[in-house]
Amino acid sequence: MSISLNDAEQLAIARKRKKLSQGQLARQIGSYQTRISRLENSRSEPTADEKALIEKILGTRIWSVTIS
Repeated sequence: MSISLNDAEQLAIARKRKKLSQGQLARQIGSYQTRISRLENSRSEPTADEKALIEKILGTRIWSVTIS
């Protein structure tokens, strides 16, 4: 059995594992808390630069990953 999480859910989980608030992560990528909220709620798609920065900060790959 495999559980497939969407990218937004993976982002929220990875951020919480690093014990970062949405605001803290946003500041680290040069953005705003509302931007992270929109990404975590699938209301917006991240840019390629945002993806790279977020994955670097969180130390994990997020986009297009399936958990088995």
